[in-house]
Amino acid sequence: TEEDFEQTVSLMREVAFDQAYIFRYSKRRDTPAAELPDQLPDDVKEERNQTLLRLLDETAAARLNAMIGERVQILVEGP
Repeated sequence: TEEDFEQTVSLMREVAFDQAYIFRYSKRRDTPAAELPDQLPDDVKEERNQTLLRLLDETAAARLNAMIGERVQILVEGP
């Protein structure tokens, strides 16, 4: 529902993820969700997907920009 989506947006703003795997919902054969009524049109799915991806980019960029000029310790592993 629109309310569920808005709650997702709100949570993403609150948590401010650095990274997330965000995908559009697509029907999968032989799954209960594929048979649910009132499926969203593809354009709405794409719009919501892009909204979440933009929000993720914005919050990650804000976190990185806040570190410009800072000195931080890092750990490098490997040969």
